[in-house]
Amino acid sequence: MSLLLCTWNLGCKNASDAPKDGDYDWLAKIFKEMPACDVVALGIQELHPSLLPKLLQKVQQALQTDFQAVTAEHCGSYLPLLLFQRNTSKVEVVPLHFTFDKHQVCSKGCVAAQFHFGGLQLCVVNAHLEAGHSKVNARNQMMAQIASHFPTPAGSLLLLLGAP
Repeated sequence: MSLLLCTWNLGCKNASDAPKDGDYDWLAKIFKEMPACDVVALGIQELHPSLLPKLLQKVQQALQTDFQAVTAEHCGSYLPLLLFQRNTSKVEVVPLHFTFDKHQVCSKGCVAAQFHFGGLQLCVVNAHLEAGHSKVNARNQMMAQIASHFPTPAGSLLLLLGAP
């Protein structure tokens, strides 16, 4: 089994901040170097919800393959996890939301997709955590919360994608 795991903080909180056509070249280049990937997971941070359909289309064009696509969304698509796989095994989308300073912030949080592949249970998590050197403890607490929410029994694997 071969996995390609990527994360991309777009910083586009407005619809006018959409990625341009050339912005997907890095993904196409990586995929050309790993053409035999069975699963591609792309964790996106800070995406305006109206841009998700176009982003999904552009990513599929960059991959130039007929992968089955599954999208796990958090808080109206600000934090989608795009999962592409060659087989058609069932993917269970499991959202996990964080709150910061007693306010839910949609551009921060976590979303996950759990699925079986090649006899192994996988859980891919896309997390967008607090940024800054002074927020290390907050990030560590959030990582502990993620780990406790997604236990990894024998024969399973937890894969974390993320960015502050």
